[in-house]
Amino acid sequence: MDQKQLGRMILAEAMTYAVSGCFIGSVLGILLNKGIFELLISSHYAYAQWSVPWLAVLFVIFFLLGTVLLAVHEPLRRIKETSITDTINEL
Repeated sequence: MDQKQLGRMILAEAMTYAVSGCFIGSVLGILLNKGIFELLISSHYAYAQWSVPWLAVLFVIFFLLGTVLLAVHEPLRRIKETSITDTINEL
């Protein structure tokens, strides 16, 4: 395994955690948002209609991608500075 493959593996692992967490969190967050809206707003104002907060969901997705790239950057930099056998032995 060379450094490029190891870098891809680290990125794939981070993306797997991030995408699965984003999906589960978005589904639960949207359901919670709808429930709270119906409990607090719709019960008092019949004309108020709930809609999916797409802007907030998109913001979370872009924020997630940015944090994944930042989280992967430092380990990849350290991996590039060391030999591949030393890197694997540290893991």
